[in-house]
Amino acid sequence: MTAKTREARFRPWPRVWITMALMADGALRIEGQDLREGEYEYVVTVRAADLPAVRQALGGGPEDDLLTLLKRHGHAIIERGELAWLHEQGITPQFWSRREG
Repeated sequence: MTAKTREARFRPWPRVWITMALMADGALRIEGQDLREGEYEYVVTVRAADLPAVRQALGGGPEDDLLTLLKRHGHAIIERGELAWLHEQGITPQFWSRREG
């Protein structure tokens, strides 16, 4: 696994945790854990080449900090679902999930 260079944590609701990290290879990795009904964990990885499209969809430009933009729009993205939101932007990320309970 590629090392993280920067990360931001986001807690949209009780028992839900999101970590957004920029990786050494330039990718964005979003890790989520939802303990509201059992345990659900997921990881969404967006390639570095797709990050300009993510910034633009968030209303930012090349100079804007991606993690700040994501935190600013986090509730709306998470309510829609990170994977669904990315697909709406024409981005196909890698996705992994696990559910227990």
